[in-house]
Amino acid sequence: MYTVPLESQPAFYDIKKSRFIGYTHALASPNELNLLLSQVKTEWAGATHYVYAYRLPNGIDKAYDDGEPHATAGLPILHLLAKKNLFHTLIIVVRYYGGIKLGHGGLVHAYQKAAQLSVDNTKWGQLVPVFDLSVTVPYTSYDMVRRLVEPQVARFCPTFTTDVAISFSIAQSDWEPLYSQLKDLTAGAFAVNHMIPRWDVVGKSPD
Repeated sequence: MYTVPLESQPAFYDIKKSRFIGYTHALASPNELNLLLSQVKTEWAGATHYVYAYRLPNGIDKAYDDGEPHATAGLPILHLLAKKNLFHTLIIVVRYYGGIKLGHGGLVHAYQKAAQLSVDNTKWGQLVPVFDLSVTVPYTSYDMVRRLVEPQVARFCPTFTTDVAISFSIAQSDWEPLYSQLKDLTAGAFAVNHMIPRWDVVGKSPD
């Protein structure tokens, strides 16, 4: 389970005539980076630097300074992501240079401050492993099954043919107890048609 961005607003930090603008994005894989970066560059055209850092599971991470002195920009953002134990998260900080140099320590502070403000401007959710399922039940059991299953799952969708096929999504950790309940409720008269694992964002963490 990972805490990931759901919604985010840009955060602004001004110091010595330079403006820093921080964005937080969910990132499923590095393949999404170029599109997200392009969108930010279009929105904030003409900026001096577009700095970013991201973290993914299994040790996949990257910090990019975009012309700032080495380890003064992307790396402080990456350290923030690590400190907060955030994965599947990309932070981009845009800088408009104001003509006054900040020095090594000033740059580290400014980029980390803008990144922190962008994290503060973000609503977070939980990325958890889920199953997309389809089960078939007899018409005679459908009403009981619906009352049992619908409150516990997402995207509950029945299809009525010879029997009733019900598709839904459920957290993987919740499937085993629901399976046992279905088996008891229908006396075993149900079938699992398919069960596809994936990741999904469920709910929101406290603000």
